[in-house]
Amino acid sequence: MVITLRAGATLGLALAVSWARPQDVLILRDGTRLLGEVRSCNDASCRVDADSVPRARIVWVGFGQAAAAPPAPRNLAPDEVHLVTGAVVSGDVVGLSLGGVLIGEKSFDREEVAWVRFAGPAPMPARTPSPPPPGGPIRGQSSPPAAATPRPADQPGTPRSPPPLPKPSTTTPPPPLPPGSPVPPGTATCDPRQGMVR
Repeated sequence: MVITLRAGATLGLALAVSWARPQDVLILRDGTRLLGEVRSCNDASCRVDADSVPRARIVWVGFGQAAAAPPAPRNLAPDEVHLVTGAVVSGDVVGLSLGGVLIGEKSFDREEVAWVRFAGPAPMPARTPSPPPPGGPIRGQSSPPAAATPRPADQPGTPRSPPPLPKPSTTTPPPPLPPGSPVPPGTATCDPRQGMVR
């Protein structure tokens, strides 16, 4: 019975260790990150869990690096294998499996490799939706966004509202002159037969 408990405890510990292992990540050229277990890669595609992703769409493969950012590439032309020691090996990645990575004539155990970079352009920045402004309207509402409402000037970084426009004059024009009256100097009149007359 003691042997069974020890075997059961060992099996439970092994499952807990495998369950706690950090996830692998694929970083695609459009910036998308796919998490899972990278099972294999060949010259056509990489298999993550049960999904197959065309290799041409992939920039980085990170082993146990789901939460980490990839290192800076040394060169965009050849493939690169970034080892956990910090060393970088350049060449053509022939393939990778659950056991290791083959680049050119060199092979590395998977535990020795942190990142694999496939040649080509760098990925675009990851797309993250910008949050709505605080107190702003939800799309489709007609109220103005919160940024357009005036805020106290003592908050740093708050744009100041432009000064208000002057109100139009509400003075009334002078009453018309009786017919035949002399026109005061500096006043223009309009005669339909002659146009503007001074």
